[in-house]
Amino acid sequence: MNEILKLLESIKEKIELVEAGDESKELLNEIRSQFVLFIEKAQLILIAHKEVYYGYFLLNMETRVDFYEDVIAAVSFENNPVKFISNPLLLCKMSLPEILFVICHEIDHILYNHPSDFAKYVTSPNKEKHYKFNLAADAAINDVLIYEIEKRRLNFLKAPKGVVTSNT
Repeated sequence: MNEILKLLESIKEKIELVEAGDESKELLNEIRSQFVLFIEKAQLILIAHKEVYYGYFLLNMETRVDFYEDVIAAVSFENNPVKFISNPLLLCKMSLPEILFVICHEIDHILYNHPSDFAKYVTSPNKEKHYKFNLAADAAINDVLIYEIEKRRLNFLKAPKGVVTSNT
């Protein structure tokens, strides 16, 4: 566990450099490499905490880093394998338990078939429908994850501040 925490701290230090104005290709490549390694270690943590489904699912996903996307994390089915997409400049500002929550959240979108449902029910490029579908899907997933954290005492997960639920 210490190894992944040290890796996360190193990524956070590099993010501070980016925020201070250093957007050099070398620095971004270092962040990218460390983030991919971080995700590999996250797989092992999930498996070690008996969350085998999440760990093995993540193991079979490709990690794609996108520094220019204004999204913390997402999943994509564009090509095989399924991709876990993230902007580490946003995601890695969180604590390790919050990041693990986000990873599980994204995998649950697949488990609950949200990409397929989205394609079926949001048939027009209507941004408001897209936003509302995403909001409802996110709330449903977060409700389940928060319930699981409480009932199963999954202390290695923590809902990030401001997470949307059916009560918010």
